[in-house]
Amino acid sequence: MEKSSTHDGNTTSPSMTAYLLPYLSPLVEAALATLHPDHITPDAVDACINAAWSLGVVSKACAGPDVAQFALVALERLAPILTAPMATVPRGLVQNAAVCLGRLAFSTPETLAPTPTSTWAAGVQPSEA
Repeated sequence: MEKSSTHDGNTTSPSMTAYLLPYLSPLVEAALATLHPDHITPDAVDACINAAWSLGVVSKACAGPDVAQFALVALERLAPILTAPMATVPRGLVQNAAVCLGRLAFSTPETLAPTPTSTWAAGVQPSEA
């Protein structure tokens, strides 16, 4: 089977995404549920970090229309993470949320670009290195 290389150097099967598509909706729904503000607790933070990472990977791997169906809900879940005071959200969750949002925006610019980002983007704090 012919393999292709992604921009980050990982090699993937070109049809791998086709195998994911039938399961995409329940997987994304589970990740989005995990990122609901009520579920981001100290006991569940590792699951939240994984959910943000997973959404980013799905956003990168799937085509725009497949990602567009959940992009706005994902933005609603990610924005509070990115705008929360730095001391209240674990750094790993903020990092994964930021990467996920970037991948969402790259995959579905036509979906996310028209959203009024000023309401949440103004609250994003620079990272303290």
